[in-house]
Amino acid sequence: MKRFLYEKNSMAGFTLVELLIVIIVIGILVTISYTGVNAVIINSKESEMQKDLTVARQKIEDYKTKEGVYPKYEELPADIVPASYDSSNFKYVSSYGWCGSGQCYCLEITNLVGVWPLTTQINYHISSINNDPLPGDCNGFQQEALGNGLGGTTVVGDSQYGHLEIEGKTPLKGSFSMDQTNKPSGYDENAMVRVAVYLNGTSTGQNQELTQYKNYVSGGGTASWYIGAMTYPSNGSMSIVVKVEWQDPVNGWSELISATLPTCTATSSTVCN
Repeated sequence: MKRFLYEKNSMAGFTLVELLIVIIVIGILVTISYTGVNAVIINSKESEMQKDLTVARQKIEDYKTKEGVYPKYEELPADIVPASYDSSNFKYVSSYGWCGSGQCYCLEITNLVGVWPLTTQINYHISSINNDPLPGDCNGFQQEALGNGLGGTTVVGDSQYGHLEIEGKTPLKGSFSMDQTNKPSGYDENAMVRVAVYLNGTSTGQNQELTQYKNYVSGGGTASWYIGAMTYPSNGSMSIVVKVEWQDPVNGWSELISATLPTCTATSSTVCN
């Protein structure tokens, strides 16, 4: 009688534990690769933003060389930043601040970069006090440029549209923040916002025009402003009211927030302390 011998198959299947280990290893490798690609994309976008700001800064400096002051928002050279930074595109935002009657400025761009779900928001800015684009937003640049940090007693004003804070003495300087939900009737997101000074109820013409309304309600940050030393036509006590206004397309400059400073007594015909 013949006997048949069968060799046992040495190629046994993977166990459940082995399959789980393989899946975990593959997952780790994919995550490392994904993270690496995301980092490359972010670095590339950061370099692009810095290049855009460097070009913008040169255009702004060329304007100052020609005109003697930095441009206001509406005076910015054409194509100061690429169209992709239009704030109607939620991935890109640009904002511009102007201060000290044209002696300082700050241009900021924000970008949402990376691959979901590892996207991150990055900010870079260029200003009158830094030669190279720096990470971060424009908040505080005027304090650096003009030394206008708020000190001592401050005067505060509040309304449904936002919050205003003023250092309680001249030269006038301060900050304000806008409410992101409450907006005035007839709201136009492209309308300009300014800080204006009123003396005994009459505009002094000493204003600081800032940037478009939409840049405050979308960013939700605090805007710094600096008007500087005040001048007056005569001696005597006077009431000074500072207002944050927007350029209402129907009614012109309209108040959003205001604050009244302590009564000021001029010590000469031009200076008030």
